[in-house]
Amino acid sequence: MIICAISDLHGYLPKDLPESDLLLIGGDIIPLSIQTNMPKSLEWLDGEFKQWCKDQETYEIVLVGGNHDFVLERKKKEATKIFEGYGNWFHYLH
Repeated sequence: MIICAISDLHGYLPKDLPESDLLLIGGDIIPLSIQTNMPKSLEWLDGEFKQWCKDQETYEIVLVGGNHDFVLERKKKEATKIFEGYGNWFHYLH
């Protein structure tokens, strides 16, 4: 099994991740410029981040929120609903 682990992206979505069976994202994904703006953070999760996740060459993705991912705490229901739309290959651990 090939595991790729990343964290502290703060909005940077690398285009050159290696192919893997499992992509682990260890938090701090929301761009610093919008981390306190809940509507923009939700929009980013449902748009740019969702597409980036779909573009990865991996079988499954597991995400754990970080201390700068305020939207995952303050708007947990809304964020979880967005993540449900990603597909059964995406897992958010709260």
